[in-house]
Amino acid sequence: MTTPAPVVDATGTMVALTAAPRRIVSLDLCTDQLLIELAPRCPRCGSGRTRMVSRFGSTACKSIYSCQDCLEPFDHFKAI
Repeated sequence: MTTPAPVVDATGTMVALTAAPRRIVSLDLCTDQLLIELAPRCPRCGSGRTRMVSRFGSTACKSIYSCQDCLEPFDHFKAI
């Protein structure tokens, strides 16, 4: 197994990617920087295999995710 390549985060700090589920939030083509957000864990079964169903939930500060293992939908508070 190979070691993941380091990535520069929004503050300019080198961050090593792990095997945790993640999704690319944005790619700045001018500086070749990736902004990566870790996928939230399912509050019911603890699985990291989740997917975003809707960017906005019942309020603007939440997004709706669904667990791919137990199929349970759940709200996730967005990071500020």
